[in-house]
Amino acid sequence: MHSRLQQLLPFTPLLLFPLLLWKFFDVDQQSLRPWDEGLYMWRARLFLDQNEAWAPFAQAHHKTPGHYWIVALSMRLLGVSV
Repeated sequence: MHSRLQQLLPFTPLLLFPLLLWKFFDVDQQSLRPWDEGLYMWRARLFLDQNEAWAPFAQAHHKTPGHYWIVALSMRLLGVSV
């Protein structure tokens, strides 16, 4: 059984590629970018601009800051395009 899995391992990307294409070209999907992506970027930029890692918002939000930390980290590492 183990050798059978090792034989199929190189073909895994080839087997998963149709699933990726199906999701990428889904006709129900309106856009490749979600409508709220700009909002998340704006909120993550608050973390950078105010140098506040926990709560740079005036009011509490429904999301935990973990997602914003990842976006802010990528903005810090890759730069911010205005």
